[in-house]
Amino acid sequence: MTSVKVDDAGKRRGRIVVMTDRMSPGGVSHFILQVATHFAGEGHQVDVLSLAAGEWDHRLADAGIRRLRLTDSAALRALRSADVIHCQQRFLGLIAAALGRGSRTVEHVHNVLTDHRGLSYRTQRIVAVSGAVRASLLANFPHVTAERVSVVHNGVRKLGATIAAYEDRPYDLVNVARFDEQKDPLLFLELVKELSERRESLRCLWISPGTGPLQDDFLRRRQELLLEDVVQISVGDTHAHTRAQVARSRMFLLTSRWEGLPLSALEALASGTPVATTPCGEIAHIVNERSCGVAIDPQADDRADRINDVLTNRTSWNRLAHRAFAVADDFSEVRMTEQIRHIYAGIAPVFSKVPSRHLDSQRTGGRG
Repeated sequence: MTSVKVDDAGKRRGRIVVMTDRMSPGGVSHFILQVATHFAGEGHQVDVLSLAAGEWDHRLADAGIRRLRLTDSAALRALRSADVIHCQQRFLGLIAAALGRGSRTVEHVHNVLTDHRGLSYRTQRIVAVSGAVRASLLANFPHVTAERVSVVHNGVRKLGATIAAYEDRPYDLVNVARFDEQKDPLLFLELVKELSERRESLRCLWISPGTGPLQDDFLRRRQELLLEDVVQISVGDTHAHTRAQVARSRMFLLTSRWEGLPLSALEALASGTPVATTPCGEIAHIVNERSCGVAIDPQADDRADRINDVLTNRTSWNRLAHRAFAVADDFSEVRMTEQIRHIYAGIAPVFSKVPSRHLDSQRTGGRG
C-alpha cells in the first residue's frame, strides 16, 4: 500500500518517480541525485526507478533516496501513484505511456539524438538541457512541437566565494569524462603532446567517473607519445575530490565530439576554471559569447596555440577565470531546480509552492 506524505498543516506532498536505465557514473546520474535530494529535502516522496544495478546506487542510499527496480512489485505501485514521472532516457517514456501515465511524464533529453524518430518523444512534456538540444529535437522529430519542449540548463553549485589564483593551480589542463568515443580522450592526448612541445613542465589530468572502452587505447597512446609523466589519470574518484581537482587546474579541456550541456564544464566555470572546448554543442557558444574560455577547431593547425596563449599569459588567464566564475551564476543549481518545479507544477499543483517546513523522512546529502 502506498503511503501519503503530508506536511505539518496536513497538506499532501508530491510523489515523484525518477526513471533511469541505471545509476552509472556521469552527468545524468548526478542530475538525478540533484533533483532527488532537492525535492526530498522539501518533503516530497522521491523514488528512483532503474532497470539495472549501477555503480552509483550507493549514493542514492547515502542520500536516503529509495531505489526501485522495474521488476519490483513496489515499482508498479509507485508509477501508478506518482504525481510526476521524470524519465531520463526516451525509451522509458514509452514505458510510462504504456502504463497510461503519459500525461504525468516528463522526458529529459540530455544529448543530441537523431535516430528512432517514429517511437521517440511521444509524451507531452519534454525538457532539453540546452537550446542546441531543443533545436535538434525540433529539426529531427517532426511530431515534436515547439510548445512541448522547455530548456532547462544543467545547474551547479559554486565551491566558495573566491577562486584559486593561477599560481595555486598545479595542473595546467584537466578533463572529466569517460573513456569513450563521444569524449574523444585520444584527442586530449594529441593536444597535450603538441602543448608539451611548446612549454616545459606541463601537468595534465584526465578524471574518469568510471572505466570505458577506450581506456586501454588511452593508456597505450599515452605511452607512445611519452606522456606518462605529463598526463595523470584518476578513475572512480568522488565528486567532491573531482571538483577540488578541477578547481586546482588552470584550464578545462573539453575534447568531446558532441554534447548536450556537460555538467563537468559548468562545474569548471563555477570554479573559475576557463574552458577550452571543441565545437561540440552549446558550451562552445557559451565560451565564445561570454568570453570565459576558448573554442578550438580540432582540425586547425593552431589548435594548441590558442590554449597555450591562455596558459602563458597570466593577464589573459585571470580575465577569463573571473569571467568563468561570473558566468556560472547563470547556471546555478537553484535556478535549475526552480525551473524543474515549474514544470512539475504544470502537471500536479502540489508542486506549485515551496513547503514552509521540510520533512526529514528522507535525508538529503551524500553528494561526495
